[in-house]
Order: sequence, then C-alpha cells, then structure tokens
Amino acid sequence: MIRPAPEGRPRRRRLAGRTLGGIGVAVAAAGVWMIGGYVARAARVLGESDRSWLFWGLAILFAGLLFVGIGVALVFLGRRISRSAAPGPPA
Repeated sequence: MIRPAPEGRPRRRRLAGRTLGGIGVAVAAAGVWMIGGYVARAARVLGESDRSWLFWGLAILFAGLLFVGIGVALVFLGRRISRSAAPGPPA
C-alpha cells in the first residue's frame, strides 16, 4: 500500500501529471485535426483554377504542427511528473 507524504503530495503530483498528460493528448489531437483539415481542403482545391487557399491555409497547417509539438511535450512532462510522484523503495 502506498503511504502518502504529509498533505498527500504524491497523490497530487500523480493527479497533476495525469491531468497535464490528458491536456497534452487533447492539444495534440486538435493539432492532428487541423493538419488533416488542411490536407483535405488542399486536396479539394488542387483541381480548381484559384489555388490561393493552399497559401492562406498554411497558417492552419503550421498551427497544427505547433499544437502537435506542444501536446507531445505536455504528455512527456505529465509522464515525468507522475513518475516522480511514485514512492521509492521502502526504507
């Protein structure tokens, strides 16, 4: 059985790490959705004479890439926080 430290710090750190990881997954999923939306829209525009959306949609593509990067970083940070809250070997 895990003995919590005073004020329940390991439990709070574990919860904070899991929450941060969940937020990271949501942010990364939003980024993948934005990238997919750009690719789908770009595929529809390719046959048209006016393809200016390919240029203007790059902002959505780069925002999606940024979201994926931030989401992955948050997942790893949350995992690190959760692991640091794990109890050490019994003394």
